[in-house]
Order: sequence, then structure tokens, then C-alpha cells
Amino acid sequence: MPLWSDSRSLREAISGHDNNYTLIRAILAASVIYFHAFALTRTPGAIDPLNAMLAPVSDIGDLAVQSFFFLSGLFVAQSYSNDPKTIRFILRRFFRIWPGLFVCLFVTAFLSCAISTPKEFARFAFFNGVYEYILRNAVLDLTWYIPGVFEDHALSAINGPIHTLVMEAKMYALLAVLGAVGLLATTRRLGITCVLAGVACLMVGSTLPDIGWFFSAPYAHPAAAMFFAGSTAFALSRWIYPRLWQGILLGIATAILPGGAHKFMFFATVAWALLYLGQSPMLAKLGRPRQDLSYGIYIYGWPCQQFVVAATSTHVNPYLMAALALPLSCVFAAASWNLIEKPAIRLGHLLPAVTINSIKRRASVITDVQRRALRLGGVLFVMLAACISMRIATTAHDFVVPSPLTVRIVDFGPKESKKGTPFNEQPDGTFAIWLKLDGVPPTGTTVYLAGHKLDTFITAGVATANISPSIIATAGEKSVYLERRTVHGIERSKSVHLLISE
Repeated sequence: MPLWSDSRSLREAISGHDNNYTLIRAILAASVIYFHAFALTRTPGAIDPLNAMLAPVSDIGDLAVQSFFFLSGLFVAQSYSNDPKTIRFILRRFFRIWPGLFVCLFVTAFLSCAISTPKEFARFAFFNGVYEYILRNAVLDLTWYIPGVFEDHALSAINGPIHTLVMEAKMYALLAVLGAVGLLATTRRLGITCVLAGVACLMVGSTLPDIGWFFSAPYAHPAAAMFFAGSTAFALSRWIYPRLWQGILLGIATAILPGGAHKFMFFATVAWALLYLGQSPMLAKLGRPRQDLSYGIYIYGWPCQQFVVAATSTHVNPYLMAALALPLSCVFAAASWNLIEKPAIRLGHLLPAVTINSIKRRASVITDVQRRALRLGGVLFVMLAACISMRIATTAHDFVVPSPLTVRIVDFGPKESKKGTPFNEQPDGTFAIWLKLDGVPPTGTTVYLAGHKLDTFITAGVATANISPSIIATAGEKSVYLERRTVHGIERSKSVHLLISE
């Protein structure tokens, strides 16, 4: 085999495991840890020199994310082409991403709480914020914080990188829709569709109307374009032979072109580099991992960095943080791959073929591998049910005795209203209540009305909150109070009462 180039086409290289893509994804995940190390420390003057080299076109984190989306498009298109059944495709994608994410959220939430509140298991085990964090993020309704956790850190978010999973899920869904309507039925259709979709992603918001809910993240347009570029590369993979001279030409074009063309050619060069390195004999000499740890490193990396900060200092050197967090995240990633992700992938392939009759017919011949996959499904179901049950229970009941909040309500309004009668009506159809306070409550304090948590806005000495009409649809005295829930406990003010008459 030549030293610098591989004689195979891209299709031949990705048809088996004789390539470097597992290693490349692991390197990209590690680079995300490196990138975040500078944001997660309070070290004065901590500036990443690699970002300065890439500015203003990109940075290390953005480069890794865009590369991930390109490779995702390449291999997800291959997966769909190998089995173009929409339901099976959706199940395979779901079981590749969700089980590992859910277990990561569960494990890192409790570890983060244990680190922040040692010897206070009862407090955070019965804190509804823990389960809200797990469950909301599990359905990609992202929330970054558990109140009271890592509050003295440079950033208190427990897991920042999961924000890209929302866009990843959208791309899976979009590809499934395109496949369901027959636009991916042949390699030719796949290529044409993905080229047009990629161009459209770049034009949305400028030439084409913006789709705010789909492209909500600032990196979303180029990420979607890179995803479809990867899918296009798969469609053309029989004719793609990555060569060094191609990269040289792309690099020259990147250097001489200005503005938007410069940025376009930069990421075209990145895409070429990924394909070239993916089958490079030189890179293969570093080894070809048998386990795909990239996803685990990616989702456990940030929490592990927070653990390192908690164990050392908020001013820890960013290079030291990255050096300590990377092997720790690899340990979590290895456990995730072997115990969760690999069995979940098998479960995603097993479930579409499972029917009641097939279960009866195959129960006696089910393999140990399939049995472990089904067992994982049962464990995930129990964990999910437990989180939902605890979320309901800890919201409805105080398992920890509340302590007094330092701020009191000295006045409020309105004090009385008739059932169902609008007052202080807001543009969104809610009603508003105001509270005058004798001080500024701590961050995270919220107004509650009749046990319902309200959307609250607090300024110096004043709090306002929006009330859903359903809360005042019944007559009676409605208790109004301030409450702050953190992993350390519950702080609650004395109640005042809003009278709702018939």
C-alpha cells in the first residue's frame, strides 16, 4: 500500500472497518474537550492559540462540530442506503443516540450533585430539579443547570455539548422524511436531493426565507450543509478517490479567494481532509480502535471537566484540565460503549423484526447478545419510569423541610379578583401579578401561586409573574409565596393570599 494515499475508492473504504474514521471521530471529540477547557476555567489570560490561528473563519470547537456533521451525513446516508426502510432507520438512529445520552444525563446529574453536596444524598435524591434536568434533556428540551450545582465554577452548566444533538436529531428526521417520500430511493436521487438540500441550507435566511425553529442555533446552517455534503459524498463515493493533489488545489483556492468564497472553500478543504485521512495509511499506523468511544467522549467530556475543576481549582490551567479530563472521559466512554451503546445498537436492529409471534417462536433460540440487548431495554425503561415517578413525587411533595427565605413579600396586587375575570392581561393571554419585596431575593427565586410555579421576572425590590388563566378558574384563597429550590434544600417565604371570588 502506498505511504501517503490509499488506492481504494471512498465506497470501498467505508464498506468495512478497514478505515480510520473511528479514530478521527475520537480525535474530534477530544478536541472539543480541549476547546472547552478555556471556557471552564477562571485562569486569567487563558486564550487558546489554535483558535487565534483559525479566526475569523472558525475555531476548534466549531471545526470539530462541522466535521462531526459531515461524517454523520456520510455514514447515516450509508445506513439508509443499506436498509431504506424509514421505520427501521428511525429506530436505528434513536437507539444509537438516546440510550447513551439518557444514561449519561442520569449518571452525571447524580455525580455532579454528589460532588457539590457531599454527605447530603437525601437532599438531592429528593430534589425535583435533578429529575427535571434529566427528563427535559432526554427529550432534547435543553436545560443546562441543576440549581446549586457548580455555582462557583466559571460556567455552572453540567453538560454543554449536548446542544448539538438537537440539530443532529433534526437532520435524522429530515433525512427520514426525504426517504419516506422517495427522494433517496436511488443513489442518483440521493445525490441530487442532498446537493439541493445542502445549497438550500446555506441560502435559508438570505435568499430563502428563514426557518427559525429548524435553524435555531448559530452554527445550524453550516452544520446542516456539512451533513448534506457528507451524504452527497456517500452518493458519489464510488467515484471519489481522495488524493493529496486535490487537497493542495483546495488549499490554494482557500488562500486566494475572499469573503464567503474563502469560508466555503475552507470547509470544502476540511471535508476533503476528513476523507483523505479516513483512509490514509499513515494515520492507520496510529492504530484503528475496535471500540467507538467518540460519542461517549463527546457527551461525558464537559461533565468530566467540571469534575476536574471541582477536584482542583476554578483557576486550574486549561491544558492541565484537558489532560486530566480526557482520560477520565475515556473511562466513562468505554463503559458507555460496552454497557449501553453497543447493546442499544443491537436493540435498534432487533426491535423492528420483533412481533408477538416471533417472540414466541424465537424465545428458545435467542442469543446471549440479543438477550443482553433486550435486558438493556428493560433497564432503560425502569430508569425512565423511576425518573418520571420521582419528578412527579418531588414536585407534589416537600421531602425536605423548607427553610425561611430571607426576603419577604410586603405588598402585592391584585389582592382580589373574580373567577375567570382577566386582570393585568398580557399579550400571550396570561395574567400578571406583582409583588413588592423588602430586598433582592437570591438567584433562582420563583413566584408560586396555589402550588404552581410561575414564569417570574425579578428586579430590585419587585417581582412580577405570569399566571395561566386555568389557575384562577376556580374560587378560593390562593396562596402566593416566593420559593428557591436548589440541590442544597428549599427556601420559602411566608405566604400571602389572592382571593378569587365567585
